[in-house]
Order: sequence, then C-alpha cells, then structure tokens
Amino acid sequence: MCSLVPDNSTLYIREGGQLRRVNDIVLAEPKPVSSCRRTKPLPMLLKKEHFIFTYNAKGNLQYSPRSLFDISIQFIAENIHHVDSLLDFPEQIGVKLFAATEEKCVFSNQETGPKALQVFNDAYGDMVLTSLCLRNRFPLLSERMCEIKTFHSLKSLDLFGCRLGDSHEIFLHLTSSSLTGSLVELFIGGNCLSDIGLQRLTAPIRMFKKGLDNLQLLDLSDNPISERVISLAQYSRKQCMT
Repeated sequence: MCSLVPDNSTLYIREGGQLRRVNDIVLAEPKPVSSCRRTKPLPMLLKKEHFIFTYNAKGNLQYSPRSLFDISIQFIAENIHHVDSLLDFPEQIGVKLFAATEEKCVFSNQETGPKALQVFNDAYGDMVLTSLCLRNRFPLLSERMCEIKTFHSLKSLDLFGCRLGDSHEIFLHLTSSSLTGSLVELFIGGNCLSDIGLQRLTAPIRMFKKGLDNLQLLDLSDNPISERVISLAQYSRKQCMT
C-alpha cells in the first residue's frame, strides 16, 4: 500500500505499517570479493523515473519497477550527445531512443541538440527526416543552421522567402557532397537571388560536373534572374547528366 504526503519532490510508500521515501530505497550491498580489505560502496539510490505509479481499484497509489531496458533507454536519451555512434543498432531500438530523446527536449537544447541530431542522422538517415519546409521562416533558418546542416538525407527542401540573397551559407551545404546525392526538390524562390547567386550555386556543376546530382525540381520564382543565366544553368545540368 502506498500514500503521498504533501511534498512536490518526495514520494512516500507504506510498507509494513511504516512510511518510507522512494529515494531512500537502496540496492543491496554486494559481497566483498576479498576478505583482506572490506570497503563500503556508496548506496545506489533509485529514482522516481525507475518506477511506474498507478492507482488501484480502491484509489490507493501503487508502484512497480520499470524494466532494465526502459531505464537504459531513458539514460541513453538523456546523454545521447555523449554517444559516438548508433551505427548497426537495430531500427526498433533507434525509434524508441529517438522518441525518448524528443520527450526529454534534448533536440531543442542549443548545446546538445545538434550533436544529438547528428548521431541519429548518421545512423538512420532518411528515417529521421526527408522533407523540411522553412518557407518564409528566415529567423528560424538563421537560428537553427547547425541543426539543418546535420540533415544529410533530405529529398525536399523549401527555403522560399528566407532572404538568402546571393551568398548565404546554406548554399555551401546545398552543394556539398553530404546532401547533393539525396536532394530531389529545392525551392529557393523569393530570396532576392540574382544572376551572381545562381552562378555560384551552379558552379560545381559547370566546373566539376557534380553537385545537386539528383535534383529534379528547382523553384527560382520571384527572383531577379535573367533568362540567359537560367538557360546556362539548365545547359550545365544537362551536360552533367550525360
């Protein structure tokens, strides 16, 4: 039988007619390996997150311990930014781990978010994100550039109206080898992009015959670009594909 006392941070359970704090429950002390020297280990306190609390038919609070697997998932999610790689981890575990990481708001943390996203993207690629729409959301683009650069499996990217101009740093990412192999649709209309900006974007195609290899749709609407430069970009694209 369990009961709660008016305390926002402490949970009490009733066992054998006595109240005990959950945080005071400690694991049994292991037996010493050698009798030559006996050292007393520090107690390992169990956390509230290690228990599942429910109410029975009589309205009394009861608890049961979580599985070791669930406790491990929660621990890794909290410390995902310290994980080197999740490569070769089963996808089923990756899904549970991603959900737990999102629940703990790790991705929204500016210090841990980019590294956490990088770990998942490197291991699971397009299972994480294939389409990203930032249409007319230029402040978000500026604030989250580090996170955006971690997505290497995007198939569709909408940057319409994001005030890119001719020399935004996102162009280097768009033409990098980490993204060009996956991107199929790119929307960069309404960005004050001129002939100079489009020439920079298509320079890898014209000079090295690579970059945006699989691009099938390119939206350049509402940009002050001449037809001559657009025709040159189209010709360079055709030459790259042949």
